[in-house]
Amino acid sequence: MNLQEKALHNLNQRLTAQAVIIDTLCDILIKSEIITEDELNKKINSKINSLQSQIKDLLQNQLDSEDFSDYIKNYRGVIGEA
Repeated sequence: MNLQEKALHNLNQRLTAQAVIIDTLCDILIKSEIITEDELNKKINSKINSLQSQIKDLLQNQLDSEDFSDYIKNYRGVIGEA
């Protein structure tokens, strides 16, 4: 098994374990009537949307930063006199 296959295998095991744990905890919350399934789904979807928005902002900021970095690299003037 090469390094990539081993890394994928380990990642797959970790994701499977996390999925089982999360599923079990959600079942416990619902069966204990701490939260309804609908409320839980709303909270999960809200968190997913928030995280996706944050990731989008981070990626945009990274692209903006790279554009500025490329602009600075192309500057050929005297340092300190821009």
